[in-house]
Amino acid sequence: MSSSICIAVPFIVYMIAMMAIGVFTFKSTSSVEGFALGERKLHPWVAAMSYVFSGCSGWMFMGAAGISYIMGPGAWWMLLGYMIGVLFSFLTIPMRLRNYSGYLGAITYPEFFVKRVRDDTNLIRGICSLALIVFIVPYIAAQYSACIKGITSLFNVTPLAALLFSVAVVTIYCMLGGFKAVCLTDYIQGWVILAGGVLISVILVSKAGGWGSMLATLKEIDPTLMTANLGKAGAALLGFVWYSFTTVFVVIGRPHDTIRNFAIENSKQAYEMALFGQVALLINYWTSWMIGYAGRVFFPNLADPETIFPSVLTLINPWVAGILFAALLALLMSTVDSQLLSVATTLSVDLYRGFINKEASDKKVVSLSRIAVLVVSVLGAYICYRTPQSVMWLTLYASGGLSATFGPSLILSLYWKRFNKQGAIASMLSGLLAVIIWYKTPWRATIIHEGLVGWIVGLVVGVVVSLMTEPLDQAQIDEEFAYIRQPHE
Repeated sequence: MSSSICIAVPFIVYMIAMMAIGVFTFKSTSSVEGFALGERKLHPWVAAMSYVFSGCSGWMFMGAAGISYIMGPGAWWMLLGYMIGVLFSFLTIPMRLRNYSGYLGAITYPEFFVKRVRDDTNLIRGICSLALIVFIVPYIAAQYSACIKGITSLFNVTPLAALLFSVAVVTIYCMLGGFKAVCLTDYIQGWVILAGGVLISVILVSKAGGWGSMLATLKEIDPTLMTANLGKAGAALLGFVWYSFTTVFVVIGRPHDTIRNFAIENSKQAYEMALFGQVALLINYWTSWMIGYAGRVFFPNLADPETIFPSVLTLINPWVAGILFAALLALLMSTVDSQLLSVATTLSVDLYRGFINKEASDKKVVSLSRIAVLVVSVLGAYICYRTPQSVMWLTLYASGGLSATFGPSLILSLYWKRFNKQGAIASMLSGLLAVIIWYKTPWRATIIHEGLVGWIVGLVVGVVVSLMTEPLDQAQIDEEFAYIRQPHE
């Protein structure tokens, strides 16, 4: 039996299993809350794994591994930035957001902001919908691009065939099972990713002759792979480290992973979720770095460093490679499905029920959500096919845009009583525009990520505008804050 068939069999079986989960969870999607939040009955481990791996996306085994292939220890500056951002999110958001979203009866992320600041203009719904379309659709395109690179590196298929396969699998189980299917598949895929990443890291170091032998070979390939300074010094090194740490601001408050906080069974479980999620994230970052770093020994001159993961799979047993390749696609799809669901529920609940038909039944809204999943998935696939770009940098841009739009308003909503409707509208809109303008400006400072610029602008504008306008009913806000500060079962 050929190696390509051995790789394909476990991979295809795995994909079928993911679609089966969508069928299994179909019965729990009759209501909007069931489709969008799994009826708020998510186990903290499932929520944590889904949070981490819906956020890690294709840049982990493709983009981050590719950066590690090029930079070696220098890649850890950026990974540390991400870890700090996620740790900040875990420490500040889950308990309060679970309490507040439940207290307000908010089902979607935009709906939380609308109810928190009493927006009767629908402007917040409109801005949120715009941000999701502007940033999440390219984000989805980046994940599909990673799928194509992985599939075409191992199988003799065209990029179009690889794209169509990826779109079909993730769209089917997301349309059928909604949020519950997304989280259950994320949970299963998360364990496959963690175990597979550790396994392949150990195999690569062993095949390289051990850690010492591997380092000696890497030093011959490129001496800068031995240190974290990449051969830089002074202002150049400081600028690189600074830029890497500004990635802290591309992971806080993104809709597709933050929504998990709405769905855990109770806010007491937020601490368990945070601990488990941070450990899983650390393991995932370490293995993605190891794959890129150790893989350089065996493939020192790859034309596209982002193909290092599928390349190293050719070095191991093809049956094991098939399972690990499934892990790669699992990581990509765990982000795509979350993003599809985030956009779909916003379009159906916030736009359709919020703007067009306020009396729409749950059945109709859920049906429209499924249609939206299909439409957005196809749109992302089209962008991917027409304008393929680096997985790493497209993901950083889209992630920064989402975080700058939603992150400042989320933190202000949870911690500042004076935050109001005008402040939320101004914060979201200014954060969104700041990211786009900074990214498109030719004279921008390249050592400052657009996500940081958007965050600063959104936070400052949100505070200033709130102080300049009428506050909300402070007695009611005091009551809400007294409730959200404490964990509840």
